[in-house]
Parts: sequence; C-alpha cells; structure tokens
Amino acid sequence: RSNGISAHLHDSGIDDFRGALRDSKLVVVLGTQEYGTNTGLGFSTYHQLSATMRLRKPMVLVKMCERFSLDEVEDAFSVLSHRGEVQVWLGGAPMPADLLPAIKQRLNEEYQVRIAPTAALPNDVTHLDITPST
Repeated sequence: RSNGISAHLHDSGIDDFRGALRDSKLVVVLGTQEYGTNTGLGFSTYHQLSATMRLRKPMVLVKMCERFSLDEVEDAFSVLSHRGEVQVWLGGAPMPADLLPAIKQRLNEEYQVRIAPTAALPNDVTHLDITPST
C-alpha cells in the first residue's frame, strides 16, 4: 500500500483470487507466453483470465513475451492493444520507465470514471508498490 494505492500479487488459491478480483479497481496482468493456458492442475491463469473477463474488470496487460502460445489469448488481448492498454516488458530487460506511469494513468482514468467522477488520484502518487499481500 503506497499513497492510498494497494496492489495484490496473486500467488495463492481461488478464494484469495476471487476476493482480490472482486475488490479490484484495475487488473494488471503480467502475461508470459503460457498465460491463459488451462494446465488442468487446479486454478490456472486460464481461470484467472476467464474470471477477469467475465466480470469485465478494467485491465492493463504487461506483455512479457513476443506472442502468447494460445491464439485465443492473443486474440482476447488484441482488444486491449487497440485501446492502448498493453505495455511490453520482455524477459531479461529492465522494467520500462513508462510502465508504472502508464498503470497509474489507467488507474486514474478508472478512478475518475467509476469511483469519483469529479476527483482524481492524488498528485503525490509517484510509484506503485507491487508486493505480496499478507
């Protein structure tokens, strides 16, 4: 939690994810090549993506690969790229300097549209902490 903005890193079970998704204002997907694949091993990124899209949650994709392994995932995210909601951060490269400002801008847009139409995020928000919640 930093300057009133909190981030939840999903790394556990379905109940934890559902609660975080339900409460979220914006979903940031770190999309690796296998993202969206149904591994058949319980709750997978396939289920994460399905739930996020079913609930029509605002989303920013941080694309961490040249292309997703499943065409359906590539197609699903192509809509986001047309709206400028895709950032690229390929493996091994340093985090792009414009990544966090782009996420903050998208969050600010959602804040203005859905949460407080006459307000904006505080100007002193300069970074987002993305850490596992406890």
